[in-house]
Amino acid sequence: MKAMHATEVNDVFAKKGKIRVDGKMVFDRYLFRAKTPAESKGEWDLLEKLRDIPAEGGFRPLAESECAFIKT
Repeated sequence: MKAMHATEVNDVFAKKGKIRVDGKMVFDRYLFRAKTPAESKGEWDLLEKLRDIPAEGGFRPLAESECAFIKT
């Protein structure tokens, strides 16, 4: 578990992911908006990225975790 908590996860789904002491994996997220057909410039041009959501702001804070292992 120590090694898992110390290892950063970087894959197609999670950039800069970390496993917290409560076992939850937190990672940066992104907010997208679907483009209208008029805005789209091609078959795969479907989304507009509006903003990045850092891991700290995209998940319940560790202080609010209900995990029994970190309450002791």
